[in-house]
Amino acid sequence: MKRIRLYLLSFFVLCGWLHANGQASVQVEIYPNKTVTLSYEKFDINAFRVKVARSGSLDYAYTEPDGTQKRVTCQRRGEPIQIYETPPLPAVHRVFSEYYPNGNLKSKGLYLPSQFVIGKWLECDQQGNCSVDNKEAGREAFGYNGVLNILEDKGFIDASTGDGNWTFVVWYNDNARQWGVKLQKDTMYKLLEIDADSGEILNESEYEVTPANTAIQGEYIAPE
Repeated sequence: MKRIRLYLLSFFVLCGWLHANGQASVQVEIYPNKTVTLSYEKFDINAFRVKVARSGSLDYAYTEPDGTQKRVTCQRRGEPIQIYETPPLPAVHRVFSEYYPNGNLKSKGLYLPSQFVIGKWLECDQQGNCSVDNKEAGREAFGYNGVLNILEDKGFIDASTGDGNWTFVVWYNDNARQWGVKLQKDTMYKLLEIDADSGEILNESEYEVTPANTAIQGEYIAPE
């Protein structure tokens, strides 16, 4: 009888966990031919506290064995903890994740330089109940992977090694239904305007970089 009770207890605990985390995994397709799985996970708060106690800083960075660069940051104690991941080349995307002070996941997803969110994101409450937010709603006809393929076809990025990639930022104009890309390499930059329905390049311009406009890189900033 005791074994049956233990089995039932384990069963209900498992059911509860599955209910809470039923929406806790989503796959995102990203150039070049890669699938990124975003899964619910808890942040190790105790390890973070030990790290902070030793360094005295709420901001630190390290590199994973596969070459992924990670930056862990927190504005102040008791605030959400944010992690920025830069995968090794030839990947051009970034991964952002944010955690509640209790270590539960708040949000996780991909973005392109600079601060342009893409694909499907996990959004969770403090109890670990998650839902999927599709950032591509309304721009599915010709999406971000189509834009990245154009950059590859024109030689701005390299899908095999990432060597010689231009620095770029992407944006989307919902009213005009157009993609915009600004690329920079050395002292020159280019501007592309792409039709979001057909994928046609509407305009391609080339400019010289001026001292007032030399940086087009940026980091994702979580909304308030």
